[in-house]
Amino acid sequence: MVVSISSHSHYRNVVAALRVDGSISVYMMCEMWLGVLWAITKMIVGLVVMMIASTLLMLKLKERRRRPVTTDGRVHETFKPVLDTFRNNFRRGWERDGAALCVYYQGECVVDIWGGFADRESERRWREDTLQIIFSTSKAVGAICVAMLVDRGRLRYSDKISSFWPEFAKHGKENITVEMILVHTSGLACLDGKISYEDACDHERMAKFIEDSKPIWEPGKAVGYHALSYGWLVDQIIRRTDERKRGIGQFFKEEIAERHGLDLHFGLPMEKAWRVARITRPTVIDRIDEFVTDPSNLDYGFIFKQYLRGGLGMKVATTPPWLQTIFKVTLNNPEMYALEQPAVLGIGTARDMAKLAQLLMDGKLVSRATLDLLNEKLITTRDIVTGAHAERGRGTTVMHLNRNGVKHRLIGHTGLGGQNLRWDEENKLVIAFLSNGLKGGLGDRARTYVRLVESIYDCLPRNNESSAWSTVDRSRMISARDSIKTS
Repeated sequence: MVVSISSHSHYRNVVAALRVDGSISVYMMCEMWLGVLWAITKMIVGLVVMMIASTLLMLKLKERRRRPVTTDGRVHETFKPVLDTFRNNFRRGWERDGAALCVYYQGECVVDIWGGFADRESERRWREDTLQIIFSTSKAVGAICVAMLVDRGRLRYSDKISSFWPEFAKHGKENITVEMILVHTSGLACLDGKISYEDACDHERMAKFIEDSKPIWEPGKAVGYHALSYGWLVDQIIRRTDERKRGIGQFFKEEIAERHGLDLHFGLPMEKAWRVARITRPTVIDRIDEFVTDPSNLDYGFIFKQYLRGGLGMKVATTPPWLQTIFKVTLNNPEMYALEQPAVLGIGTARDMAKLAQLLMDGKLVSRATLDLLNEKLITTRDIVTGAHAERGRGTTVMHLNRNGVKHRLIGHTGLGGQNLRWDEENKLVIAFLSNGLKGGLGDRARTYVRLVESIYDCLPRNNESSAWSTVDRSRMISARDSIKTS
């Protein structure tokens, strides 16, 4: 008997026919050989897919090799290993677009470097004044603004929002406090209603959306990341407690940016839009490569699973649908830059982010007592939105680093794809890092950032001896200008 096999379903039909004929021995032989043929077919298909993927990867790497990466800036000679690590991130292909890093130590800027492309597609290089969307690192900046109002006696973290905004109390929100918003326990992880871009540009309309929203869980009973809603909630808190009724954009500009010369914005003027780096998402190959390097980044899989299943994480990340970073990057639209949104849309440089944190530690923004409240860790639990372990304070998160047997604690906030702003008061250290080529690793576990932080701490004097640093010639800054061939 001659049997022609065109598909697995056809194979089953042939087997059924043989059973009816009663040709048991022929049936068994056919079933065995057809099974072998089917296994071989699947193996061949798998090999073809792997060959195609390998070819695409090689083409991608070859394309990167054709365009050398340049780095620039200045670094103190004591921190030269940090510059080497920064360059190696590009050399290995881990940093596929552009990046900037700024570090303050003992109150002085010791690292201010940048490199790569602000827009690889057009070969626009990252320059000294390149601006970058800082994503959720914005949340720490918004928290600093709230802390300033607390410091001035305009509100307390324990205040119920309904005490200065009566309409907020609807739908079981009467007991939600300022602190609950900052710690992500309010239940308002996303807002109800269909919010348009025009709505988001109007703070009165946004106030109505917030008033009409219902908490997803009982306020105070769980922690769930307020990925986007945090920004509109914090903006309204500032508007209703600032004596001049300013929103986050005007408040930050007048109280911090203009007074201290920071190129950091909530609501970027359109004439500066051309300076903003273009955001790119990691490919599947990029994500796999990262997970192989650091398996702990598989936590990202929990979030991705929620997105695929349409779970709470999916709802939070896609509300509103026109403000997205997961499946597409709508933030590359310059119209988005105008939004005063301290959850994701702060725009600035690593240098000015670091300077902001240094101002905070120097006592130029809030008192010691208020800074202690800002730095205090309030919760340690699993986040029901992201599924990740969460250590949160009042608008901040905590990063732990165990380096050379010494434990370090960094306060601040991470941002999507590896953005970070951190301050370490014990070591008198500030770190700000930005990258427009988003990473698959969550926040402070993105491998490029982790390698840089480890390198920074390795450069600190042993036991953080201030005297050791004071004897160093602090004028010994070296140039970071170089051209790198990437692999």
